[in-house]
Amino acid sequence: MKRGTRTSGVRWLRALHSSCDLRKLVVQGVDKRGRKVGAFEKRSEQRVERAQRISCLRREGSQESRALAEKLQGCRYRMRCQSMACPVCARLRRLSYGATVLRFLACYPLTELHLVTLINPNDAVPAGQLHHFDPAKMISRLRRQLERAGIAKGNAFLIGAVDGEWDAGWSMFQAHTHLLEWRVSNGPLEAVTTKWPRSIRVRVRKRSEPIDDLARVVAYLEKSFWPAIARKKNPLGIHPHGKRRPPCTIEAEILRWLDRQKPSQMRIFFGVKTYGRSIMKT
Repeated sequence: MKRGTRTSGVRWLRALHSSCDLRKLVVQGVDKRGRKVGAFEKRSEQRVERAQRISCLRREGSQESRALAEKLQGCRYRMRCQSMACPVCARLRRLSYGATVLRFLACYPLTELHLVTLINPNDAVPAGQLHHFDPAKMISRLRRQLERAGIAKGNAFLIGAVDGEWDAGWSMFQAHTHLLEWRVSNGPLEAVTTKWPRSIRVRVRKRSEPIDDLARVVAYLEKSFWPAIARKKNPLGIHPHGKRRPPCTIEAEILRWLDRQKPSQMRIFFGVKTYGRSIMKT
């Protein structure tokens, strides 16, 4: 999506086929577990979210935060900031990348696809140190581990991204990966995760789930925010809670870190390659 072109702002969006348009595929309802799920975000919602992020950055007050606030404030049609901290740009990026992934997966039976989440306790970072975390190094290390585990790229693939959260009860950022996998057996993944350290902070290092709503999973892979959570029996005594907005200082640190990243640094491809707006099996 090049800055300043009408195509990047409107035409490619209007040209999306309904079979790969997340706006039409990710709808409000109830999933198979009985949980309420929302529709794909609207432009108006992301503008409100952007205003909240700008307000937080300005309240935090550091020079870098104020500069990022101005950058997000100046994001406009045909003059997009392209920052990974910008929810408006993230929405456009999710629509574009989501369509690419859905077109590639169209020929794969849903029953053969699974959503895998991998959490390595070693990828935790204390508050104030997130700028030292390099997602490219994390992905490179994971790829080497997958190769050593014997996963054949010609017979399987993984498509995913780096994600994270603020573990409020432990005052730590915890990076992890979400991966959409095809024909990757449980054995090699277990061989990878069993070598990772155990931690009372991370109950499950690997979780694999069947997929019943592919579009929602694809949208889930490409995110632009790290929520705060608090688990039971945490050392800070914070009452356990699900995903919510982090404190302003933590949110600002996350946003500054996201602004330094590029989408290509956050995405994971194993057994597939990207060519422009296409994904191809290796």
